[in-house]
Formats: sequence, C-alpha cells, structure tokens
Amino acid sequence: MKTLFLAPLSNAFGSFTSLSIPHFKVERWSKLSLINLISSLDGLPDIYIEVELDGDFVTHNSRNYSYVLTGEFDLSSYSDQSFEQYVHYERLLENIIYKMRLFQEGYIDFYKTYFYEAKEDYFELEGSIGKSRKVMDNRYFLSPKGARELSNFVFEFSIPSNLSYVKLAYNSFQESYEVSLHLSFLCLMISIEVLFVGNQELVYRISRGIAILLGKSKKDSERIFTLIKSMYKKRSKLVHEGKSSEITQEDVYALRQIVRECIVKLSKLNLEKEKLDTLLTYSGFGQFKS
Repeated sequence: MKTLFLAPLSNAFGSFTSLSIPHFKVERWSKLSLINLISSLDGLPDIYIEVELDGDFVTHNSRNYSYVLTGEFDLSSYSDQSFEQYVHYERLLENIIYKMRLFQEGYIDFYKTYFYEAKEDYFELEGSIGKSRKVMDNRYFLSPKGARELSNFVFEFSIPSNLSYVKLAYNSFQESYEVSLHLSFLCLMISIEVLFVGNQELVYRISRGIAILLGKSKKDSERIFTLIKSMYKKRSKLVHEGKSSEITQEDVYALRQIVRECIVKLSKLNLEKEKLDTLLTYSGFGQFKS
C-alpha cells in the first residue's frame, strides 16, 4: 500500500503549480478541502485548524485556496517502529525549501508533514512531523518565468563538497530565517565574514571583496562597497552598544540578497578560499572575471 504525503506551504503565491521539483508535486487545494483533511488527520476541530493555518500564512483572506506539496511513497522497506522513513522525506523537503530561499527572498516554509493512508471512507494518519519555528509574514511570489527558473535551480544547484566555508555561510544564511530581526542580521554578517578573508583591515577587505565579486560595473561595485561598510557600522553599534533599533527589516533583506548572490556565485566558481582571496586582491571594481 502506498503512503500519501501532504505538506501545506506557507507564504506561497503566484505560479506554484508550474513548479517542478524532485520527489514531490505542487498542487492547489481549496481552503475547505485542506482544513477538512488536516482536521480529520489531527483529530481536531475545523475552526482550530483554520486558525493554525491562518497563523502560519498557509491560508489567506485574499483567496480561497492554498498550495501544498503532495507525494506517494512506498515505505514498506522501513521498520514500522521507526520515524526514520518520515524524517528521510522531511529532510528532502527541507533541502528543497532551503534552495527556494536561496533562489529569491520570501519566507517560504511548510506547516507540517503528514503521512497517511486513504481507506475506503476515511483517512488514517501514519505519521506527522510538526515545526517549532514561527513563520513570518513575507510572501514568496513566483511568476511563470520564475517558476521555470526555480525548477532548474532546485535540480541543478549544489555547493561543491570541498567548499566547507561556503557550506558554513549557507547554514548561517538559512538560520537568518529562524530568529529575531537583529539575530538575523548577525547571522548574515557571520555568513559574510566566513566567505571572505579579512584578518587585517577586516571591514575594508570584506567590503571590497564583496564589491568586486558581485559588482557588474565600477559604479555597481562602489554601491555594494558603500552598502557593506554601512552594515558594518550598524553591526558595531548592535554588538558593542546594544543598539538593536538601528537594524531594520530592509537591512536584513538587503544583506540577505548580498549573501544569497555570494553563495550562488562562489558555488559556481568552486574556488578554495585562499585562491578566491588572491583573485579578489588583484582585481579592481567592475573587473572580476568569473
């Protein structure tokens, strides 16, 4: 007997049904159908489930449907006494969610994962894994073109196994979605410092390195250089003076985009950190050749 899988998506807007991803299928379900199924599986009243889904931004007042990930798996090879089979598929799902966040801004996430069996006149829950993290109201919108590009990105993107420094930065980048505003900012600053050598004249060297790596022209490099230096000023006030009010949501979005572009570009370049530092040292604004 095949086990059915369901994972409602939070903050999903746009052309999600055009998305093609490994292991799972994206479907659009009516709000009522989703609430009824989850209520049946969890054994909880419809109104409770509706409040939960609204709170996790799975359902929205602006529409009567939600996007969900579904699947159909053969779990007969796993022990009935173990959650190993459920954890395996949840990790596959988390890896996809992480890649989606790296592709573009937006708090995409899943509410819970459900593994269940369709009986003749009811659904029987086999296993479920919930989340402890709180979802933020930050819509993840996909255009038709974006859905095609994201599909390719999910299939193709990986961090080379030898780039441990990029993996560490990637982990810190993902952590920035799970914590408060000022801690998100610090997670992203950690990502930056992990990616670039800066033992001496740290602020200047890291700001310059990012500006050279990402700048499409001299003017663009100058803009990035100024932005990163301003972020370091805010970091200093946060860490040394406790001025968390200096950090804005816009700062986090801007910094996250910088880290996002760095991780993707460095993964494609596949350069050891020392080799990267040498190339950046001998390049000028708008001159880096990838």
